[in-house]
Amino acid sequence: MSLSNLYYFNILNTSFDATLNVMIQINAFLSLVFFILNPSIIHYLPTIKKKATLLNPRERDIYALIVNLFEKEQYFLQPNITLEKFAFDLNFSKKNIQKAIKKSYPTNFNDFVNDYRIKFSVASIHNNYLLKKNIKSLAEDSGFNSHQTFYRAFRRLYNKTPMEYYKSIENPIKRLIQES
Repeated sequence: MSLSNLYYFNILNTSFDATLNVMIQINAFLSLVFFILNPSIIHYLPTIKKKATLLNPRERDIYALIVNLFEKEQYFLQPNITLEKFAFDLNFSKKNIQKAIKKSYPTNFNDFVNDYRIKFSVASIHNNYLLKKNIKSLAEDSGFNSHQTFYRAFRRLYNKTPMEYYKSIENPIKRLIQES
């Protein structure tokens, strides 16, 4: 390293150029031999974390991208979504995604995803989903792996279970029909 610095700043004698050129060629050859003798190193190259040194996106831009992905492509319906997988898919760090969500939506990633899932399930309830299927299938179709998590998330947002919510919207409809 120091040898290349000396060469760069023209501190070395010009007669040393040929020697430096040979040393660079030897270094390149040894690096190639190293990779040939240790092919397992090439396997680990994709797992090396990428550092966004030049691109430091703003949190609101990341948040807008996340919301777009959730609303247009319904990414939240994937049952095994994790922050790690989501960060990898978007090619951002987990930290950037967490900051973006925390800054724009006062919750963590899991609650953010679950809130979208609950909104989807409520829309499904309003579209008469429960006339054909049950609550457990609604939880699965909304992206939840567990119906207990579905109940907890639903209660957190609406202070009711899904069935209580369904009955509360069903009664005004029945009354409207009976009054007509």
